[in-house]
Amino acid sequence: MAEHGPPGPAGLPATRAGERGSLEIRDKVVAVIAARAATGVDGVLSHASTAGRFTGRGLPRIDATIVAGHVHAEVRIALAWPTPAGPAAAAVRDAVARDLTTLTGLAVDGVDIAIAQILPAGGADTRRVS
Repeated sequence: MAEHGPPGPAGLPATRAGERGSLEIRDKVVAVIAARAATGVDGVLSHASTAGRFTGRGLPRIDATIVAGHVHAEVRIALAWPTPAGPAAAAVRDAVARDLTTLTGLAVDGVDIAIAQILPAGGADTRRVS
């Protein structure tokens, strides 16, 4: 039986680093964090076409790959017209990388942005997609 140190928080026995469990962050968690970061950028819309409503694949759409503590994300977004595409893509890239690093502790190897749709401001068929 392993020796434990003095009691830790809440009276539980303290453990050594080699005896602790691990935390696995799944692709879905990364996708939710990235989608929320993307929609926090001015001009980025949550959007689902009619087909997207049935398939659950609206925008932003995130495909993330996690390997050995590193993440690479591909982010497809919808922009409101006349949002400038270049600055919006850069802002989304920065927001996604920042939030993934801060909230997951993963090293962000890359965030690729694709503008999948440009929609009329105020008249778009949008809804919250998570």
